[in-house]
Amino acid sequence: MSKRQILSRSSAKSRIFVYILLGLLGIVVVGAGIVSTVDIAGDAVAGLAAKTVKEKTGMILTVRRTRGNPVRGYTFDDMALASAPEASGTGENRLFAAQTLTARVNFMSLLRGSPRLSLLAIGGVDMDMDRLVQEISKIEFGGSSSGGEVPIDCVRLQNSRFTSKWGAIDVNDADVVIEGSLMSAIFAGAVNDVPVKGVLDADVRGSAASVNRMEFRVGEGLLTAAGSVKPTHDAGGTTSGGTTPGGTTALDFQGSIKGLNVSEITSFWPAFLSSDDYAGNADVDFTIEGAGSNLLIAAALNFKGSLLGGYPLSELSAQLRYADMRLSAENVKATALSVPIEGSAAMAMRTGETPSIMIKLHGGNAPLAELAKAYPVLGKVDGTVEKFTVNVQGPTNALSGTIELSAPRVVLMNKRIENFAVQ
Repeated sequence: MSKRQILSRSSAKSRIFVYILLGLLGIVVVGAGIVSTVDIAGDAVAGLAAKTVKEKTGMILTVRRTRGNPVRGYTFDDMALASAPEASGTGENRLFAAQTLTARVNFMSLLRGSPRLSLLAIGGVDMDMDRLVQEISKIEFGGSSSGGEVPIDCVRLQNSRFTSKWGAIDVNDADVVIEGSLMSAIFAGAVNDVPVKGVLDADVRGSAASVNRMEFRVGEGLLTAAGSVKPTHDAGGTTSGGTTPGGTTALDFQGSIKGLNVSEITSFWPAFLSSDDYAGNADVDFTIEGAGSNLLIAAALNFKGSLLGGYPLSELSAQLRYADMRLSAENVKATALSVPIEGSAAMAMRTGETPSIMIKLHGGNAPLAELAKAYPVLGKVDGTVEKFTVNVQGPTNALSGTIELSAPRVVLMNKRIENFAVQ
C-alpha cells in the first residue's frame, strides 16, 4: 500500500471520528434543550428545602408551586416563611413572603466539590420589617454562627416593598455579586418616595468590612463615602463584633453629600419634619469614627436657600461636631433676612441630666421692616438694628446670660425712638 493510500485512509477515519463527536454533541445539546423546558423533581426539591429550613431555623417554609430542573434552576411560586405555632395555641406568624424565588446551581462548583448557587433571585416581596425583626429575635438558629463565605454568586431582589414605622423602602432592582470576600452591589428604588440609586463595593471578612466605594444618588443629591467597620476588642483580647453582650463596632468613614435638596430629606423623618419648613440645597463633608459612647461625628455644612427649619435663612455655613451626647456648631456664618450673623452654638442631652444649651451669636445692620414682614406679630416697625449680641447658656430650666441690641433710630407704633438700646 502506497504512502498516499495510507494518508487517505487515515484522513477518512479522522473525518468519521469528528462526525461522531459532532453528532454526540448535537444529541447532548438537543437533550439539554429538551430537559431545560421540563419540570423535574420540583416537589422533591421543595420538600428538601422545607426540611432544611425547619432543621436549621425552626421555621416553616411553604410553596404553592415549584418549577424548574437542575439545568435552568428552580423557581418557587408564592413562597412564605413562618415561625412555628406556639405551644399556647397561637397560630404561626408569617415572617417573609415572596411571589417568586429562583435558585440556580453553579455547575463548576459541583466539580470542585463545594456546591454553591450562581443566582438567588427574589421578586414581589411585601413585608413589615418591624414585625420581621421582632419575630426573628425569638428564633434560636441551629448550627454555628461563626460565619464564612456566602455560597452564592449573585443575590437579586426585584419589585419589592419593605415597610416599618419609619416609612417604606421600594426596591425596583438590587443585585449583590459575591466573589470570595468581595461584594459589589447596585440598588435602584426609593425611600419614602425619594428616588435612591447607586453602587457599593466592599471587602467583607467575618465581622469586619472595608467599604472601598459607596456612591448613591439620593433625590437631587449625591452621597459618596468610603471607610471601614471593625469589631472592637475587650480587655481580654477577644473580639466583640456586636453579637456578644456589650460588644460594639468601630466605624471609620469619610464622605460627602453634594447638592442635597433639604426638602427631600424631610421624607426620611415625616413624623418630625415638614417639607414646608425647608427650601434650599446643602453640601456636607463628613467623618465618622469611633465606637459606642466614643463615637465622633464631624461635618462641614454649607447651605443656600430660603428656609431651614421654618426660619428664613438664605445662607449658612458651620463646622459641626457630635461627641459624648453633645452637638456643637462652630464658625457659624449665616444670613437671615439679609442680616449677617456669626458665632457658635451647642446643645447637650446626656442621660440623667437636664438638657443644656450655649448660644453666642452677634450681627448687625438688621432692617426692622424686613423682620416685620417675616413676623407680623411685631406690627408696623421701622429702623435698623445697628448691632446685637446673644450670649446665653446653661440648663434649659435655668438659662442665664445677656441679650443686647442697639439702634440709632426705631419707629414703633408710630413713635420715633432715638438711640434705642436694650439689654
